[in-house]
Amino acid sequence: MKHNVVAPNVGESITEVSILKWNKQNGQAVKAGELILEIESDKATVEIIAEASGVLTTLRKAGDRMPVGEVIGMIDDSGTATVAASTSTAAVSKPTTTSPVPAPAAQAGNGSGIMSPAVRKAVTEKGYDVNQIPGSGKDG
Repeated sequence: MKHNVVAPNVGESITEVSILKWNKQNGQAVKAGELILEIESDKATVEIIAEASGVLTTLRKAGDRMPVGEVIGMIDDSGTATVAASTSTAAVSKPTTTSPVPAPAAQAGNGSGIMSPAVRKAVTEKGYDVNQIPGSGKDG
């Protein structure tokens, strides 16, 4: 049986969200309760966990914006697909470790390490070094 992964409703006034990053890749085996992706809105970042065990099929890629409620992936819990995906996990997971490298640097900040999703997106898109930007909020 296939289970839909849906872009969640993260707030009353939020109508669109974007995929910040996939923690599991297309074709990779996932377990129920395991973190599979992070969704970002203008106000919050939300972690999405797998509701079932099986093989993940991604329909959207990181950075895509979509309306709340749209299907962004599926988890197939049939037994044969899970076995096939678990044998290819090592090959698929290697690129995962190299793609989110810029994110930790962007989160380093000036000591506190806390940035809003909008600031994190701007820093990543513009390629700014957050250690060179003087803080203006509470505690710098």
